[in-house]
Amino acid sequence: MDLGLSTRDKQTSLKKFIDSNEKYKIIGMGDVGFGIDNEVLVTLALGSCVALAIYDPKANVAGLTHIMQPCSRGGGAGKPGKYADTAVPYMLRNLITMGASRGNLVAKIAGGATMFPYVDVSESIGKKNVDAVKSELKKYEIELIAEDTLGNVGRSVKFYVATGKMVIKTKDCIYEI
Repeated sequence: MDLGLSTRDKQTSLKKFIDSNEKYKIIGMGDVGFGIDNEVLVTLALGSCVALAIYDPKANVAGLTHIMQPCSRGGGAGKPGKYADTAVPYMLRNLITMGASRGNLVAKIAGGATMFPYVDVSESIGKKNVDAVKSELKKYEIELIAEDTLGNVGRSVKFYVATGKMVIKTKDCIYEI
């Protein structure tokens, strides 16, 4: 997607979003990353994909994934972050191993855009991804406390483990949920 920015402006914009003074981890498409304390988990270039952060605010542990598809159809063992139905249980297991208490876990999500105007929103992969993530969270009794989903704009996400703050960058602005 062309944001109307020069290459230099794009690099400057990304540098403003990712602060070199922060201890951050970049989470790629279909990947899952975990952090503790003052770490910042980052995933970039969400279109129809969904960023899911699950965290325990008392234990200061969190996971972030960049979900690409709603359902693995049994084939998600190699990259559990790629699918909603494998990402949530994978994150849950790892967060508990890291010291999270299942009863304290909460979630935030962003993404799931319909990037092409000719696609009916009800049939878009973005909406299917959002619905699948919400279904998995409900299945595992993890409360969804904030979301910025759907629409037609791409997003990048930073998640601050220590505070539970999710910062979202679109082509036009940066805001927090």
